[in-house]
Amino acid sequence: MSEIVFLVEEAPEGGFSARALGESIYTQAETLDALREEVRDAVRCHFEDGQGPAVIRLHYVRDEVLAAAQAGAIHHQVRSSDPIAAWMGLMEAVEVLCPRWPARLQRMDPAGFRL
Repeated sequence: MSEIVFLVEEAPEGGFSARALGESIYTQAETLDALREEVRDAVRCHFEDGQGPAVIRLHYVRDEVLAAAQAGAIHHQVRSSDPIAAWMGLMEAVEVLCPRWPARLQRMDPAGFRL
C-alpha cells in the first residue's frame, strides 16, 4: 500500500476527528498537531511492520452554511399578520431550497387549516 487517506473534520464536541477511507481506523485529538501524531500512531498500530502505507494523506472537510439570500435563492417576504400565510411562504422557500422533495400536486389552501 502506497497511500492511505483520512477525512479530517471538526468534532461537534470540540477538537478534530480523522477517519481512514478503506480501513477501520479512527482517531481524534484536541488540536491539529496532536491529531497528526494520533493518525501516525493509529496507522502504525493498525498495520503490521512493513505493510503500512508510505504516505498518509489528510483531507480536511469543512461544512459552511450560507444564508439563503447569499446562496442565490429567491428571497420571499410575507407581508401578512396571518401565521398560516407566513408558514406557507416559509414552506415555499423550503421547497426552493430542497428541490429533491416531491412536488406538491396542488397548492395548499391556508383556509383549510384549523388551529
